[in-house]
Amino acid sequence: MVEAVRLCSRIGKSHMDPIVQAPYAVSVGTSNLDEARATCSEHLYPRSMRLIDPSARLAARFAFLHLEGLTVSDVRYGAAVAGECADLGSYHVNLVLAGHFAAQQGARTINGDTGTAGVYRPEGHNFLHGASADCHLLSLSIDTDFLEEALASLLNAPVRARPRLAGQLDVRRAPGRSCAELIRLPRTRSTIPTA
Repeated sequence: MVEAVRLCSRIGKSHMDPIVQAPYAVSVGTSNLDEARATCSEHLYPRSMRLIDPSARLAARFAFLHLEGLTVSDVRYGAAVAGECADLGSYHVNLVLAGHFAAQQGARTINGDTGTAGVYRPEGHNFLHGASADCHLLSLSIDTDFLEEALASLLNAPVRARPRLAGQLDVRRAPGRSCAELIRLPRTRSTIPTA
């Protein structure tokens, strides 16, 4: 099953097990930077990752819930980190539960804190300039086709262009608060293991 998941990750498809086609959850804790990088690459996006302070000790904890077209992640690095990755190939929201991060996607600035979620589009090279040591994220990755098909169904019309989502979402008031509550829902229902 792990090899099937790795294959799906490499070809950019949904992270569902192609044999079983069932949701599954994974939880990993590590102090090894290479293992943390590999885990995030396997369950989210291939990326580089480095400690901002090379003398710091990583204390990463990750939990992933893979559903058809969606991945919900609970991410903590336990040390300030930076890194980068290519196009995500999916829509992605980082909801900050603690700490903060500063990032960039193409020319767009994407910063997040407990009042502001970061919103990513499928295209654009991504730079994580820094996530604080106490940064705790809940993220939602939505397969591009999955989201655009759902949007077309809601609109009862084809989606002719990708939605141009803003880089930040204020989660202190509507509609951002509703979005944040939906991202938190699997965690409150105990369907995703806590990181």
